[in-house]
Amino acid sequence: MMYRYDQNTDVLVLIIGKGRLDFGHQSGNIIVHHDKAGTPLEIEILDAKKTTMKILSTIIEGSF
Repeated sequence: MMYRYDQNTDVLVLIIGKGRLDFGHQSGNIIVHHDKAGTPLEIEILDAKKTTMKILSTIIEGSF
């Protein structure tokens, strides 16, 4: 897995597969990009600082 972070736009992209992006599905601040077969290739996190903190808080709170 690789990642890219753009500090100016506060967008984090997690590259989880190789291939050509065909379409994406957005849920809140998270967009999952897929290839033509539906395999997820990238996860794009908008407003990354706030969104990742929310995700981590949920994980931490749920584990106790």
